[in-house]
This record gives sequence, C-alpha cells and structure tokens, in this order.
Amino acid sequence: MARGFRRAEQLKLGAGPSPTDRSGHSERVDPYVLLATVEGCGPGIQPTLLSPDLDPACVLDGRVEGLPRRVRARLNDRARLESDAARALDAADRLGFAVVTPTDAHYPPVLRGAPCRPVVLFARGDLSLLESSHRALAIVGSRTPTAYGLAATEDFTAAIARTGTAIWSGLATGVDATAHRACL
Repeated sequence: MARGFRRAEQLKLGAGPSPTDRSGHSERVDPYVLLATVEGCGPGIQPTLLSPDLDPACVLDGRVEGLPRRVRARLNDRARLESDAARALDAADRLGFAVVTPTDAHYPPVLRGAPCRPVVLFARGDLSLLESSHRALAIVGSRTPTAYGLAATEDFTAAIARTGTAIWSGLATGVDATAHRACL
C-alpha cells in the first residue's frame, strides 16, 4: 500500500464510490471515521464511545442512551459529520497516512479490547508492525517545548526508531510532532 488508505475496504462499507470520491452517502463512510469527528465528548461519555463493545452504527443512529444533548445534536448533523470525515480522509490521503479502525486487520491487538481505545488511528510506515506484538514506544510531551526539549526528542526518537521500535504518538504539535518527524 504505497499511499495511505488506497484500499476501498479500509474506507467504505460495501460497494460505492471510489476511495478518492468523497461524494458518497454517509452510510458508506466507515462509521468509526464518522464517529471520530464528533466533538464535545468529555470524560463522562468517552468510555461509552470508546468501549471495545461499541457498535458505532448504534451511536450514529442515536440508539445509545445517556449521550449529552450537544453530542446528540452533533450526531444528528449527518451532513457536517460526512463533511468533516471527508476532510479528515482527504488530509490523511494527502499526507500519506493510512486510516485504521478497530475493524481493520492492522488495528493493534493490544488496543482492540482496551477500555477507551481510539476509534481511528492514522499511521504511516509498515502497518504490519501494528498487528504484532512488536516493540512500540509512545512519545508524548509538551506542545510548547524548549529548543533543548525538541532536540532531545528528535535525537532520542531517531535512535529508538533505528532499533525497529514502532513510535506511537497523538499527533499534537511540539514534542509529539517532532517524534513523528524524527522516526520517518
């Protein structure tokens, strides 16, 4: 897979528009990708939305009890969800990232049953490393690090990545972004 998520089965459910055609119906876009665009999910609701037992279609159809009004309103705005999902998918494609959801074979087994698992991962590199019990290291830190912090992050991450260890991070600016650049 040369560029991100070119395989249709990673993007769409069933037949439909090509992976580069975002004009399809929202029911064709992977429900996990739609769910990932929902804003306003504070700590009280996250365990429900990130549960390993989650059926994202149930959440998107409003069949989950106890959702805050603001989250329900966001879920009911399908046009905005689809638009936000299309923007996220386009950006991932443009940057060469694969989009990996819990239903994908590449989704890390260590996360599959974890409470509060991420519903979407953006990954670049050898995706098979996500599937195995391969060594991995999460690097997170300040969004406003010092120059020394950035240099140390770059040196440390590059050295760790050279050992074949997969680097995981949340894509925030600062230390997280520096870690990602250093390992690629």
